[in-house]
Amino acid sequence: MQEKWVLGLAVVLCVWLAESVSRVQAADADPFAAAGLERFPRAFPIPEVGLPDPEGQHVALRSFKGQALLMNFWTTW
Repeated sequence: MQEKWVLGLAVVLCVWLAESVSRVQAADADPFAAAGLERFPRAFPIPEVGLPDPEGQHVALRSFKGQALLMNFWTTW
């Protein structure tokens, strides 16, 4: 009796996995479209902003042009 239950569960899991894989393969390759987001029609310039680095020197955002930049702003309340 227990073997049939395990076999049935294994079959259901295999069918679910196969269906999930087929949905992923059929999904739109564009991550923006998949997330329901729109791309900007053209690039726009970043504002003239600068922040101090850990040593206190002013660093302009424009100095990172062409590079990936991650800015992490946080606070404690």
